[in-house]
Amino acid sequence: MQKPPKQNLNRWIKKCLKFVETKKPIFQFIIIVIIFIIFACFIPLTISSSESQEIGKTIPDLSKELHDTNIKNFGDGLWWTITTITTVGYGDIYPKTVPGKLIAVAVMLVGTVALELSRVLIFSIIIDRKIQGKIQEALGIGSYDDENHIIICEYNHRINQIVKELRKNPETRKTPVVLIADIERNPINDDNFHFIKGPINADNLKKANLAQAKTVIILGDHQLSPENRDYKAILACFNVKKINSEVYIILEIADETHLETYKGVANEMIVSGKLSSLLISNAVINHNISEVIFDILTYEYGSEIQKIRVSQDQVDSRFIEVFMDIKRNEQKTVIAIETTVIDAEKVEKREIITNPQPNYKLKADDYLIVIATEINSYSN
Repeated sequence: MQKPPKQNLNRWIKKCLKFVETKKPIFQFIIIVIIFIIFACFIPLTISSSESQEIGKTIPDLSKELHDTNIKNFGDGLWWTITTITTVGYGDIYPKTVPGKLIAVAVMLVGTVALELSRVLIFSIIIDRKIQGKIQEALGIGSYDDENHIIICEYNHRINQIVKELRKNPETRKTPVVLIADIERNPINDDNFHFIKGPINADNLKKANLAQAKTVIILGDHQLSPENRDYKAILACFNVKKINSEVYIILEIADETHLETYKGVANEMIVSGKLSSLLISNAVINHNISEVIFDILTYEYGSEIQKIRVSQDQVDSRFIEVFMDIKRNEQKTVIAIETTVIDAEKVEKREIITNPQPNYKLKADDYLIVIATEINSYSN
């Protein structure tokens, strides 16, 4: 049975109202644009016509007065409407007749309201988007699309200290950091720290724009046992390599035996808790040794570690000569060299030589690991 036209009309009106309600900002903007079009196109013609007709009735020499009146054509009317609605009001042209002035009053009142509504609408859209972005950032439901950033996988108590140290170094002070972790909210208040909620899987790694990332840090999940913690971290490492095999990976593990088992799965593997244990045992033998180590490792105090590429004039020079030259001229102490070696399988790899021999000759691709008092050259 066909419904009455009146009922169909009511349903259609309700649907239209519901659609308008859901698309309210869009319709507000459209209405404001229409008001401006009306004022800018039709009213100037009316004002010009009113001016001409009124002058034609009262003044015999119409051509002369049309020459003297302010609003002579559509262009003048359009210019007057825009300057009036925007409250600029140069005063170069204006209506002289009664009809023109009445229309001018309408333009001033309605146009000012329309302009103010447009401003409020634009600002509300900007603020709403900003608030929405902040909420998404806090809850980790957004994504990241920048590049050359650092991705941290998993959350544990080391996060705050890691970010704190990164922000003390000039090279990483403003480097964006993206955390992927299955926690409730963003744990760090930092404009350059971003959060993506969820497990370390392909979807979330893509949300973090892993393809354009510079470094990935994979931390252990301290809610798991040490063995399961390492398996989860290593699995995350494989997921990272599937998407970006060139990114530099730093992997934290709990079991030291996994260093040999999973050798090569990451660029660097760090045993959690090992450094603190070594510091304690060394402090028993050499009192206050921990202060020296902390002074070197943190950017908060006077000294820090830097990694400097060997310059062209240092290539083929003996280590002792370069050591003395850098100490004398730059007040830096060379403690190690990073160089390229060939292993038993004829594969090139990077290796650290601590406390090199005096006659070691530097190569073009070597890096000097130095203790410096100022950050004036730093390389990742």
